[in-house]
Amino acid sequence: MVSELISNVDLFIAPSVFILEQHVAFGIPKEKIRYCRYGIHYVHDKHETETRLSHQGVRFGYIGTLLPLKGVDILIRAFRAINDSGARLSIYGKVMPYAGYETYGQTLKRLIGN
Repeated sequence: MVSELISNVDLFIAPSVFILEQHVAFGIPKEKIRYCRYGIHYVHDKHETETRLSHQGVRFGYIGTLLPLKGVDILIRAFRAINDSGARLSIYGKVMPYAGYETYGQTLKRLIGN
């Protein structure tokens, strides 16, 4: 299942060299990984900006443990504020018990709605 999920992903963002190396060790092809310090890609070329903005059907994804400190609730709120009907957010992970946040999974479900 994981290898199928990886094959469906066009690009992984690694916010550190350590994470990049971990992705490669996990079996993700290095050409599918882009190192972007703190997940931010700084664009210096105007043409590159225009090309990226004109792309339709952007898909965002989160894969990982669903813990409050990961900020998945913030991701969902930010995504809902995007005014782009072609954008899609997919979240994969397991809600784990976390002291003081026993209802976090319910909070995420409420934020996601439909």
